[in-house]
Amino acid sequence: MSIFNLLHPFFTLTFVPMLQRSMNPLYRSQRPSTRTLFPRRIHTPPSLQQWIDHITARSPQRSHDILDPDRASQLQRALPTRQGGGYIDDLPGGAVLPPAHHLVYFRPRPMLRDLGEDGSATELNPPAPFLRRMWAGGEFQWPSLFPPATLSSSPPSFSPPSSFSSSSSPANVLKVGELVTQVLTIPKVEYKKGKVFVHQERVLYPGSVRSDELTLGGDGWAVKETRIHVFQTAEERPTDKPSSPSLTSSPPAPPSISTPDPIYTHTYTPTTPLLFLFSALTHNPHKIHYDHPFSVSHQHQKGTLVHGPLSALILVEIADSVARQGTEGGDKAKRMVGFEYRATGAMVVDREVVTSAWWEGEVLALESRQGGKVGMKARARFV
Repeated sequence: MSIFNLLHPFFTLTFVPMLQRSMNPLYRSQRPSTRTLFPRRIHTPPSLQQWIDHITARSPQRSHDILDPDRASQLQRALPTRQGGGYIDDLPGGAVLPPAHHLVYFRPRPMLRDLGEDGSATELNPPAPFLRRMWAGGEFQWPSLFPPATLSSSPPSFSPPSSFSSSSSPANVLKVGELVTQVLTIPKVEYKKGKVFVHQERVLYPGSVRSDELTLGGDGWAVKETRIHVFQTAEERPTDKPSSPSLTSSPPAPPSISTPDPIYTHTYTPTTPLLFLFSALTHNPHKIHYDHPFSVSHQHQKGTLVHGPLSALILVEIADSVARQGTEGGDKAKRMVGFEYRATGAMVVDREVVTSAWWEGEVLALESRQGGKVGMKARARFV
């Protein structure tokens, strides 16, 4: 008797049904995916993991700054959104700082010798080879009791207030001339597709606040900000649409490329003087914002780059102004309490940027385009 005759019953009962099932498309579609059962693991380099463990475990960093009128006034004089009126005088002491204008305060304080090869401050940078830094996105939050907006009867147009009245503002707002406390933490660092995403959380409190008085999740704060920087290796060339995480654990689905009819558009051209002024106001010596040969030859960009926070601030200005017209079909002005943004592509100097905004229910969607490509997307929430 041959070996086949001996194994024939087992072969018929076991292997043939298995073969039939494996060739059945319906059966294959019902089988659990091995990709789900055994997801691909991305191993973090040991030196990077050691740095991640260290920086996310460190205690909150507390610092102070004075919202001096000079920086607040100089920022308003430089912003493209504020060039339509007359000369902007120095802001008076006690004026409430407009949304996101705190970006020119709590600047980095490195020694010249400690700057990176690209000119940037390195105190929050991961170890080599992740040395190429870009601003990927972030979020601003403000208390719901922000100073009341003034409803305008005119069509939507940009008319930002130079300041708010301090007489009707609550205690937890930032005022020109006053001392502010900042608490900085690094709650999360992500390693994805060979890139390192560092999440900073900054909480600003009016006045001098001691460590034992801080309640990061409680009342008293004036601004909560998340900043996300992405670090790449020097060999990796930038793409038109770099990956970037959301403020949660997984990236959001990007909005549709087809933009609805905007209720507001604003056009400006970022110039070399604008980038210089913003770099000076934020104490940012990153070469990609002023050194054209470095940006093109070393960073492989298309030109000198516009600052990510500058693009975000311009969209915040627009969102705040549009909100003062009320929601679509509404008769009531809104207060901005949240603003989330994501950089989707680099924007360069001396090329026109078109920003637009439209309502999606109670949420204001915004974007900035340069050369037909979206460079930044944002969503603003109101009460």
